[in-house]
Amino acid sequence: MAKLRAVRAQLKAERGEALKSSSQKSFVDPDAKTMKTGEGALMHCYNAQVAASQDGVIMATGVTNKAGDIGQLVPMIEAVRKNTGRRPGAAVADSGYLTEANLKETKQRRQRWLVAVGRERKKPPRWP
Repeated sequence: MAKLRAVRAQLKAERGEALKSSSQKSFVDPDAKTMKTGEGALMHCYNAQVAASQDGVIMATGVTNKAGDIGQLVPMIEAVRKNTGRRPGAAVADSGYLTEANLKETKQRRQRWLVAVGRERKKPPRWP
């Protein structure tokens, strides 16, 4: 019962007034967040990031409990710079990283990057 109370208190602190009777939290790992997986299922998990060179050598990694990739582009570029001593010549990212904030931040840093803007047979995203 003590563990249930502790997890409920953490959930209440995170959700505040948005806490519903259907809100969920992992008892095994309270820091994990509920995310939609690639198969569409909801699971308690983390979001892993990896930066690799053209030839597939892993240059940096990261793990977060935030579902979206939006806030992870600049930290991964910085992790590559920290690990290698120089920033990447160009970064390549999928459409999950395409935001106005990332466009502005990478422009300020003079960081070149290529980003996917959509998938075949899907409605193209609206450009920021």
